[in-house]
Amino acid sequence: MNETKTTETSHEPSFMTMFWAYLDYVLNKFMPTLLVSFICFYSFGFYSWESYFVIGLMMFSNSFNFKCGYANCCLDNGIDEKIEEL
Repeated sequence: MNETKTTETSHEPSFMTMFWAYLDYVLNKFMPTLLVSFICFYSFGFYSWESYFVIGLMMFSNSFNFKCGYANCCLDNGIDEKIEEL
């Protein structure tokens, strides 16, 4: 069908182990929230409402980021049309 040339993968040991993959995921998932929380509480304090509002909005947006990316992928690739045909 297409004339893409492929090569076989090597069996050399990789730097990316399960630990590093898990650490990468955890840092990308939780570190932005921790850093923004620290900056908000350091600059606004514990008694102002702005810190809690910003952290609440961050947690709300983080709960939907995977769902929005998945929906965008489905729309771009036409997956919803294939499901309806079945």
